[in-house]
Amino acid sequence: MKSAALEGLGEVEAEVRAALPVSFFHPLRWAEAHSTIDISDGGTLATDDPKKYTSSRGHPAVCGEVLEAGGEAFAEFTWVGGRSPIVGVARAGVDLSTVAGGLHDTSDGWMYNCETGGHLHDFRGHATPWASGERQGIEEGQTVGLLLRRGTLAVYFQGRRIGVLCIGLYGRLVWAADLRDGASVRIERRPTPPEVEWASAHSGVDITREGGALAKQGTVSYGTPHDYRWYLGCILPRAPARSCGQAGGRRCARRWSAAR
Repeated sequence: MKSAALEGLGEVEAEVRAALPVSFFHPLRWAEAHSTIDISDGGTLATDDPKKYTSSRGHPAVCGEVLEAGGEAFAEFTWVGGRSPIVGVARAGVDLSTVAGGLHDTSDGWMYNCETGGHLHDFRGHATPWASGERQGIEEGQTVGLLLRRGTLAVYFQGRRIGVLCIGLYGRLVWAADLRDGASVRIERRPTPPEVEWASAHSGVDITREGGALAKQGTVSYGTPHDYRWYLGCILPRAPARSCGQAGGRRCARRWSAAR
């Protein structure tokens, strides 16, 4: 009986492995970095050496695997120690020797500041607004996920999508990081999160796409804007829209928490 069970598990594992791209079984590695950055742990950990300091703006590192902006890829970055890492994507083939202050300072980098949650692109003293969602940072020891999908870069924290950093990406890209003052970051490949779409909605809610599914209040004929928060809570992904019949009721609030 035990042998049969193990054999069954082996068949399931084989099916799962067959469904995943071959690249999934190869770890992401930092392939190229500024001379101040040490690569360790099989290429997965990049650490800035403050004794080799050359720039207060940061020193770049990039992965060797090339990504297609119109495709799909997901990676998680763990802030291991030191000052806040800046992580994201950069144009493939960028010459790191010409990058004086970090990729976030150039037009070739689309980066996320782990501590502040800021979107940094061609940085000139002010962060670029997120395409959608609420800006959120992480703390040392925590992990942030970045999803590149169909030209957008979305941010995930604790398994939940918190927003879209930027849209309109194109061409060939690589995962990237800017490190300074002893910053250390680990990169890991992860399965891409499932794509969730709003299938239908109350007549007062417009459904659009902005690097993913976005449901927002449209033109309403009655009620208050807050009422539509409750109506939206009664809509589940890929299920018919329906009203619970008690706008503002407790059941609506619970459904909102579960759906979002």
